[in-house]
Amino acid sequence: MREADWTFEIPPATADAAGIEDYQVESAVAEPLGKVKTLLRRDDELFLALEAGIPPLVKRIRAVP
Repeated sequence: MREADWTFEIPPATADAAGIEDYQVESAVAEPLGKVKTLLRRDDELFLALEAGIPPLVKRIRAVP
């Protein structure tokens, strides 16, 4: 997975859902990857911001095209 040279800000937990937040995402072999936090648009690209781990102990957020 390549790393991007930009940052993003996730909407606060109290923000209204846009429709796909909290969906569970799995790989093609049914391996859990995380939960959708929000959609991110950068130029002409669209990314899913996925939260993985067990908050508050381990929390990672990745932007996946």
